[in-house]
Amino acid sequence: MTINYGTHNAFTQTQCESYTWNGTTYTSSGNYLYNYTNASGCASTDTLHLTINIPATSLTQISICSSQLPYVWNALSITTSGIYNIHLTSSTSCDSIATLDLNVIQSPAAPVVNSPINYCQFLNASPLSPTANYPLIWYNQPIGGTGFSTTPIPSTTIFGIQHYYVSQYNGICESPRVNITIRVSLKPNLGIDKSISLCYNDSVNFAGLFNTTDLLVGWTYAGNPIATPGIVYTPGAYQIIASTGAGCSDTANVQVAVQPEIIANAGVDQIIESNQTITLQGAGGINFQWSPAGLFNNPGISNPTVQANQDTIVVLTVTDNVGCKDTDTLKIKVLDGPEIYMPNAFTPDGDGRNETIKPICVGIAQLEYFKIFDRFGKQVFESNTISKGWDGIYKNAKQPMGNYVYIIKATNRLGKSIFMKGNIVLIR
Repeated sequence: MTINYGTHNAFTQTQCESYTWNGTTYTSSGNYLYNYTNASGCASTDTLHLTINIPATSLTQISICSSQLPYVWNALSITTSGIYNIHLTSSTSCDSIATLDLNVIQSPAAPVVNSPINYCQFLNASPLSPTANYPLIWYNQPIGGTGFSTTPIPSTTIFGIQHYYVSQYNGICESPRVNITIRVSLKPNLGIDKSISLCYNDSVNFAGLFNTTDLLVGWTYAGNPIATPGIVYTPGAYQIIASTGAGCSDTANVQVAVQPEIIANAGVDQIIESNQTITLQGAGGINFQWSPAGLFNNPGISNPTVQANQDTIVVLTVTDNVGCKDTDTLKIKVLDGPEIYMPNAFTPDGDGRNETIKPICVGIAQLEYFKIFDRFGKQVFESNTISKGWDGIYKNAKQPMGNYVYIIKATNRLGKSIFMKGNIVLIR
């Protein structure tokens, strides 16, 4: 006799979503039995240990600004709003679906800027003012960094190039940044204003007053444009304007003053007694200097005393408060004395030489009188002033040529009385 046994098999299966076994489709995990009659006619049962893995799904919802595009998601480069799906393989090796719901918010346009902006060194700069519809955000770099809301004012202390970057922000999105280039150009430096005092009939050369190498130069005089001055004689207010190619400029003023003419006056020529002292009277300036200095008790004053034992010429140099100077000479004739020397002729003909006749008093303390008579005995001149002479005129009439008689009475420095009489000739 044959004894047959029923069959019992166990199966383990893992599938995605569903699994069909012996004509039945299963969509969930579990243990399932299948009863049947085997080939021997015995009742049999198979067991299925089934694991069903459900495909994974994910939904990502995100909003971005258009300035952040393209948006890269799972190797996709996305540039517009929309719903995007992608099939992936999950950790259970089943297909999965990832969904992106992308909302693209339009970013504001970049601000409109004026660039580059040129400034001259040391001149005040204005706050930067782009054209925008929303609040501005400022940066010191083109990307990254921390923005600030305070509008910058460029510094013009140091020449060179500066950069600012600006965007605008609508409360959600920020615009792209825009570069603003600031160029600070060197400002020429002419230096301080100048005041120049010229001596009378002197001049100044303006060519070397200021360093204007590689600069564009213009001049004004009394506010009116003039050609570049060279040698200047005319007093007044001059101004130089020097500019660089970038338009940066500097000005300087030159005030030219012309001193009044200074005229030295050493006085009239002197006749002195040998080794006697006289006082000179200089004029014409503020400071005085007589030479030869050894002849004077003090050569640095206007009225020094002088002593000489031979004929000499002295020079007086006078200067004003800015150093302008002039000179004059004075002749000193030295004669023995005390004595009165009387010329014997004179020529009052208007040529400027030998126009008068007078006694030459050397060491004379007082002239009592000096009288002249014509050949008929009529007195035509009288004086008691040592320096005064006769010019050949009597009662406004020119006296004729011929012989005349003079008499002199005087007292010398020793107290001795002197009387002289003689003839002179008037020549025309």
